[in-house]
Amino acid sequence: MTCHCCAPPGGSGPSALDVFFTRRSARYLRRFRKRGLAREQKLLLRGIGEIPPGGWSVLEIGCGIGALVLHLLRAGATTATLIDAAAGMIRNAGLLLSDSGYAGRADLITGDFLEVGAGVAPADIVVLDKVVCCYGDIDRLLDLSLSKTRQLCALTWPRDLFSLRAAAAMLQLLARLLGWKFHPFWHDWKSMRGSILAAGFSPVYEGNAGVWSVGVFRRTHPPTLPVT
Repeated sequence: MTCHCCAPPGGSGPSALDVFFTRRSARYLRRFRKRGLAREQKLLLRGIGEIPPGGWSVLEIGCGIGALVLHLLRAGATTATLIDAAAGMIRNAGLLLSDSGYAGRADLITGDFLEVGAGVAPADIVVLDKVVCCYGDIDRLLDLSLSKTRQLCALTWPRDLFSLRAAAAMLQLLARLLGWKFHPFWHDWKSMRGSILAAGFSPVYEGNAGVWSVGVFRRTHPPTLPVT
């Protein structure tokens, strides 16, 4: 699965992400088992719950340890596909789902969604939790993600605050100076939201939790052009 929370500058590939997040994946699993979902993830579930997911399929891009998918399966989703670039995240997602009795209803894929996503089947619910800030080519990420969305697209992204913009700029500068393999990207989040609406979606739920904005959007019009 590809837990894209920070992407390599220039798109050099998932190896740096794999190393970085695999090292931390066991810690994320322990934290979830101790504390449960983060606030922004609870808001995502609240927004998705405005249209109950019973009988629907789920695709999570950058799934991490699979905590959101686990809750959606518990809420009545039928099947799930989890994608993450970090092999350790995928291993721990498999462990979490297996321990919870849901392993048979989930497919786990290790890889960058932009590289493997074309071969992934569409799903009723597509989730991108803290993922958009990890991709430099956000337009391509959105186009491919939305093309896979039958009903709901649920996202979190950084709030458009001066302090966060400044922090992102500082991290990008340090990445260039120190030769870091990855860093978060800052995009025009209002433009991103506009692109989702222009693709035939309408907002179902929007909110904020700490440094994250949360949005759930429902498809109201079929896609006009296929993504190639």
